[in-house]
Parts: sequence; structure tokens; C-alpha cells
Amino acid sequence: MGIMHLIWNDRRYAAWDSFEPEPYLSSSCRKRSTCSATLRHRDHVHISLTRKAGRGQTSWYAGRLRD
Repeated sequence: MGIMHLIWNDRRYAAWDSFEPEPYLSSSCRKRSTCSATLRHRDHVHISLTRKAGRGQTSWYAGRLRD
């Protein structure tokens, strides 16, 4: 699918770390307690894709396996 990382509910799940959760705080937030639900990714999921996935050039999007 080409997912690099997901952010949800103050946690980041990165492909390079086997999608193990780690604490996340937006660079726009000084403290978690004063940060909005949106910047904390509590009201949506942030999905970051590779460039190929963003262009729909991975096997998942093409509907076929790659060699």
C-alpha cells in the first residue's frame, strides 16, 4: 500500500519501526494539555504515503502483485 506512517490519538505508527506505537506531539504544540484534538490527531487519522503510493504506483493500487 505504501504507508510510511499513521498518526492517531497522540501515537505514531511508523513503517520503519514495524508500526510499533510511539508518543507523538505535533511541532505546533508546546504542551499536550493545551493542544487541540485536531493537532493531536484525536478526531481523525493522519496517513502518510510514499511518493509512489501517492501517485498510485504500488501493486496495491494497481490490483496486481509486483515481481
